[in-house]
Amino acid sequence: MSSTLKICYNCDTPLPEAAKYCLNCGQKHTTGRIKLRNLLGDFFAEQFNLDSRIFKTLQAIFIPGKLTEEFFMGKHKTYSSPLRLFLVTAVLFASVLAYQLFQDNDIGSDNLNEMIHENERRSVLKTLDTITLKQKKIFSDKKVASALDSMVVQMRDALDAPSDSIILSKEIQIAGFKLPNISRDDFEKMSPSELGDSYGKEMGFWGKLMLTQGVKSIKQGGNLLQYLFGKTTVALFFMMPFLAFFLKIIYIRGKKFYVEHLIFSFHYHTFLFLLFTGVVLLVPSVGGPLIAIGFLIAFLYLFIALKRIYQQGWFKTLLKIFIIFIIYLFLLVIFMSFTAAIGFLLF
Repeated sequence: MSSTLKICYNCDTPLPEAAKYCLNCGQKHTTGRIKLRNLLGDFFAEQFNLDSRIFKTLQAIFIPGKLTEEFFMGKHKTYSSPLRLFLVTAVLFASVLAYQLFQDNDIGSDNLNEMIHENERRSVLKTLDTITLKQKKIFSDKKVASALDSMVVQMRDALDAPSDSIILSKEIQIAGFKLPNISRDDFEKMSPSELGDSYGKEMGFWGKLMLTQGVKSIKQGGNLLQYLFGKTTVALFFMMPFLAFFLKIIYIRGKKFYVEHLIFSFHYHTFLFLLFTGVVLLVPSVGGPLIAIGFLIAFLYLFIALKRIYQQGWFKTLLKIFIIFIIYLFLLVIFMSFTAAIGFLLF
């Protein structure tokens, strides 16, 4: 009885008197009250200890196929979850790439700014016409009238568009839908939903929706691109099960479970996200050739990882990489297009 005088406060397991850690859950035995230095010490020990899970995972991920191989050997607790790795690194890569692409660019605003400036010039022209007529009545001199007319002509020549309407179908093309022309004044003053209600009455539900989203994409072009870009992570995530399915077919004789192909896909993309996060960060200072080096590293990594995991020869591995590349592009186009279409409708 004297050897079990205390219990673990985490799982209620009886502990020997001399035990410093729980034999069941591993928690350090304390009275429940800790000091600040202990709290900070536990944090840094857990997060930055070279023996911690995250450091072991990072060490393994940069060795082609090692992390997947170790995972197949049953070392699940030693490394971070494949799904968690994929999601965290995907968000990291997308965030870094989006920052580099959009930080200095007001993408999609050029057309909108030009339309606004066009409206402003037209407003100035109307005012100038009014002033010209008044001045012609005050000054009957032909030279004054000729000078005023010349100024008006020059102002008209400065206009880029001869029409008072915006030809929306030239600004954005949506397959299967013919978008109407919109008054410049209405385009500037009305919201996308108001324009959809006003100009899309006869277009039906989908036509009205496309019109509204089309106008919104012009008015908020940069925001739309960033919004769609943020959905690429979702597209890649839903693409992984299909990629794993094709890997299962390509390596059908390997007799690996479907989930093993899925884990390999997650691990390889985790490496890709980490690799190209570094490439994106270094390209501004190093230069464009770094991108080509990044793709070369990605290819070599895949080749070595496939040989290590699936244990096939050089020629077969190269041939299957070619097949995987074609399938990957096919899946990427489908899922990115589908995601972009859904994102456009929901924007």
